[in-house]
Amino acid sequence: MVQDTSESCYNTIRESWYVIDRVAKEPNGLSILSKRFKTCKKLSTTSNLKDFLGSIYMEVAQYNDPHENTLKVICDAIDGAANKTDVLGQILEGVLAYDWEKLPCYELEDQSETSIGWAWQVDHMLLLLL
Repeated sequence: MVQDTSESCYNTIRESWYVIDRVAKEPNGLSILSKRFKTCKKLSTTSNLKDFLGSIYMEVAQYNDPHENTLKVICDAIDGAANKTDVLGQILEGVLAYDWEKLPCYELEDQSETSIGWAWQVDHMLLLLL
């Protein structure tokens, strides 16, 4: 679905998983990722960030409202930032375009049974989409 909307958006999202892992391996990498993605708490693993991003992509793919064309909004933001920032900056622009409330920070570590089940589904669906 993402690939049908924008090939470059699709490729940026795919690349972002590798970039997240690469940055996390740097000294203070998880802190850097926490700051870049405005997390309310410092990330303890990259899985928290990937689950958060994956849930956005899956929600958009599942509930993409044709009137709001949410997927196109996210991809337009990601693609529009291509010449202005790096891959992580592009992904953040997609998150900001998706989040109409413009939260000061994002709470990523919800460990309820529902969120754990959702994260599992997201991980497996992303494998199919990417």
